[in-house]
Amino acid sequence: MINVLGKVLVMIHVALSLLALTWAAAVFLQFVDWGWTTPRLVVSEHVPSELDKRLAAYNEAVKSRDRALPALKKSQEALFDAMDRYAQNHLFYRDELARLEKSPDKLVVKEVAFTDGALELDVRRTGKPVLKEDVPGMDKSYLKELEGLAKRRQEIDKLVAEHRDWTEKARVITAQLNGLDDDGNKTKVGLYELLEHEAQAQARIRFEKAYIQPQWADALKEAQDSTERRERLEQTLERLKTDLGKVTK
Repeated sequence: MINVLGKVLVMIHVALSLLALTWAAAVFLQFVDWGWTTPRLVVSEHVPSELDKRLAAYNEAVKSRDRALPALKKSQEALFDAMDRYAQNHLFYRDELARLEKSPDKLVVKEVAFTDGALELDVRRTGKPVLKEDVPGMDKSYLKELEGLAKRRQEIDKLVAEHRDWTEKARVITAQLNGLDDDGNKTKVGLYELLEHEAQAQARIRFEKAYIQPQWADALKEAQDSTERRERLEQTLERLKTDLGKVTK
């Protein structure tokens, strides 16, 4: 057991020795340049050491801090100023949102101002947005707009139902006029077809009337002549009968 422990300690000592030797070789060969009196040359150019790089980065960080501090101070002052007005402004925004959402009265909504794409605030007084002219067409709250929208939907539903009713009536009337169903199949004789047949029948009647009317006029004239001739003959016959009666007496 002691031999095993001794061997383990020897191996650990060897590993640590190799590690120390590697670190010493790395320091000696300067794999990481921590700084020389004269910066080392690489292809005729001086290469800054790690210490020089870190010093340059530190100096740049100090300059950045000095540039940012004035703006940070102003931001902190603005933050402290806004914190003093936060509660009042929060209550104002809450009441304003409630008014815009649920007010039953007529509203006056003003447009907020923007400068270079950012919201313009009245920082010197209250920190609230700067309001400009009235927004045209906005005089009702959100709740009132919803009520108006519901009424419009009811009116639209009523108009849609009427339109559907009239459409159905138009479909029925169209089917009666054309004699076609919704698929365009012929189901019965339509009114247009009946009107066409009636127009053709009337045209034939007018043609026959125009053809018969002259003959009818001639026949009527002949009938009138015959009637007049018959009347004259009957008068002559009555006169002859009267004369014959006188002779026989």
